[in-house]
Amino acid sequence: SPAIPFNVSTGAQQVVLVRFTPTAVGNVSGTLSVGSNDPDKAALTVALTGTGVASGVPAGCVQPAAGLVAWWPGEGNANDIAGTSTGTPSSTMTYPTGQVGRAMSFDGVGDQVRVAASAALNVGAGDGLTIEAWINPTDLNEKPIVEWNDGGFFLVHLWIYGGSGALFANLVDTNRNYHLFQSSPGTVVANAFQHVALTYDKRTGQASLFRNGSVVAQQNIGSFTPQTGTDLYLGRRASSNARFKGLIDEVSIYGR
Repeated sequence: SPAIPFNVSTGAQQVVLVRFTPTAVGNVSGTLSVGSNDPDKAALTVALTGTGVASGVPAGCVQPAAGLVAWWPGEGNANDIAGTSTGTPSSTMTYPTGQVGRAMSFDGVGDQVRVAASAALNVGAGDGLTIEAWINPTDLNEKPIVEWNDGGFFLVHLWIYGGSGALFANLVDTNRNYHLFQSSPGTVVANAFQHVALTYDKRTGQASLFRNGSVVAQQNIGSFTPQTGTDLYLGRRASSNARFKGLIDEVSIYGR
């Protein structure tokens, strides 16, 4: 781009490069206004869009994809390094070596992370959602990984199911109807790190479960609004006190 200010002769043109740098994580829009000193020409307004990414990405992690709203790497705390949804961990929680750096260790008895409800975490109100985490369970009994819960009723959640090692999801909607599906038994193994993820596309109704990047279950569960407007819990079902036992690392939530 030329130095500012500059003049453009009649009939000539000038290429101007504009850098749009979002200051927030996720999809961000803005406008560029170009004024005119010609009374016969109106000012020009150009729409800008960009994707803000998290700063301070932990060593060993790739830059996150678009749509990230929260990221808890578990580096000695429950801080959200992508947004403002920092969680409150149990005072007894420890942070041993994880898949990347350190992880959150859940003892299966009292450990949990609670994240207060917020507009940012209400991803069910948008066009879709993604939940991902690295997990290393010490056993395959029924275990909550990530769950929205109002304290009396469980809502959208990702679990290990019933001792079989199946990966299980229930996208409870805003009318508290269940939309559940699961992988085959033996998908999740004990005493090893594995990456698990849940995705839901409201426009198509397609929901998918992944282990280590491969689809392990996929189902069209219909188009609805998942209930994600309550507090979020890592490693605990607040309404029944079920707990995860093992390590959870690099939990991320996306609004897509």
